[in-house]
Amino acid sequence: MFSAWLVSKATSFSFVRNKIEDQLNEFSSKLDADLQKHRDPSKTLELPKQGISEEAIRGKVAKW
Repeated sequence: MFSAWLVSKATSFSFVRNKIEDQLNEFSSKLDADLQKHRDPSKTLELPKQGISEEAIRGKVAKW
């Protein structure tokens, strides 16, 4: 309870809020870069009209 209050008060200061936003943006950029580095070009972008077998799913997971 106290920690939530403390965080709300700390983020009311613009320099604290800006620092948090900067760190979140940096994390987001690193996460995006990491996801792109490990991106599977054969990934499914849309739900298939017909389901795939459990075996096929396990095969994809094993590749990852």
